[in-house]
Amino acid sequence: MTTSQPTWPDLVEAAYFLTQQYDLNKRVWETLCLALGREWAALTVALVAEKPPSTFTRCRAPRIELKRASYLAGIARKVVEEPDKVSITASWYRHVKQRNVMTGATLFT
Repeated sequence: MTTSQPTWPDLVEAAYFLTQQYDLNKRVWETLCLALGREWAALTVALVAEKPPSTFTRCRAPRIELKRASYLAGIARKVVEEPDKVSITASWYRHVKQRNVMTGATLFT
């Protein structure tokens, strides 16, 4: 990011760049964008990027980037097959709340 106040297009571009770093299939990114909207897809990638490596215990991929890609592919699959069971908003809220507990921040308390 080249600015301290990124716009949504900046965030979407950064998320897309991350998906390339994860070697994520382009169709998975497109599915997330179509199902969630580009901004929510970007937030989903950011959420997965923030998860510690210990989160990905079921995936046998050899590198953390591939584990993150697999996790994102699972979200995309679920959002298509069972959209009522996916709540990115709730996941993001839990993530921020947990992060606040760890850092002592007061956002969303």
